[in-house]
Amino acid sequence: TRGEINQTIFRRYITADRSKATLLKGVEVGRYNRREKLKQGEREWFEEEFFLANENLVALARRARLATQRITGVDERLRVVATLVAPPTYFADSTNSIALRDTSQYDLRYLLGILNSTLIQWRFKLTSTNNNVGTNELHSLPFRQIRFDSIADRELHVQMVELVQRMLDLQKRFTATRTPSDKTAMQRQIDATDRQIDQLVYELYGLTDEEIKIVEQTAS
Repeated sequence: TRGEINQTIFRRYITADRSKATLLKGVEVGRYNRREKLKQGEREWFEEEFFLANENLVALARRARLATQRITGVDERLRVVATLVAPPTYFADSTNSIALRDTSQYDLRYLLGILNSTLIQWRFKLTSTNNNVGTNELHSLPFRQIRFDSIADRELHVQMVELVQRMLDLQKRFTATRTPSDKTAMQRQIDATDRQIDQLVYELYGLTDEEIKIVEQTAS
């Protein structure tokens, strides 16, 4: 769904006061991370005490969710940009929000790996004609379902979760790294993990070597 905080309607509750609740904007959503440096605008917070009567939205802010940007350049290499967001966080309407049902057996990190994969970037560009990354477009993406009664499928789910957690950890370490040499070494690990995630996604979707070649040539 679209982020729950309309930045026009709720403008009076959006503040520069860091003691208030976390507010996530689309410009802050990076690939497997929350951007420290923003390309535009400033980081802001949300005065949730004025919002507490809306129990449904407060409950949503208390859940772990995936966030994607709602606008990315139509010619950019990465159109779907997603990360895992820890609660409590309110999502501005410049983001898309993805949460799991309480009964779901899926791990959000499984879906995150698929969303950020080269295959999904390729698939999204086939049908996207403008800068918007709408919820309807995300819903229409082919989601590789896991048969949890299958040992092989459960193992693929576990592999993805582990790889994505490694990527999330690497991104945090990369942000904290200061020296150029350390950043270069860390980037190599990030790139290697990214390739492993892509290969696992190809396996999940049953792509042939020729199909993988087409996807990667187009994506690059």
